[in-house]
Amino acid sequence: MSDRHPQARTASPATRSFFEVIGSSGVSQAKVADECGIHVNTFYAWKTGKASATVFNMEAALSVLGLELVIRPIRQPEPMKE
Repeated sequence: MSDRHPQARTASPATRSFFEVIGSSGVSQAKVADECGIHVNTFYAWKTGKASATVFNMEAALSVLGLELVIRPIRQPEPMKE
């Protein structure tokens, strides 16, 4: 028997940002889920890290709020000075 414990699952940074946006929108998660055709339990699974949102589903949910998923370059840090 292994002494290791499974790591607790957490949502990805993108998924956490997604739920922050929904929270600040004033629209309930249930309403967003209903409008985009995704079961509210699926939202719960994303939020808790038990499942991962596909890009397609996240785009569908964001479109309900009039938003889009955007990919942008990571800002490069300035070189360190010696």
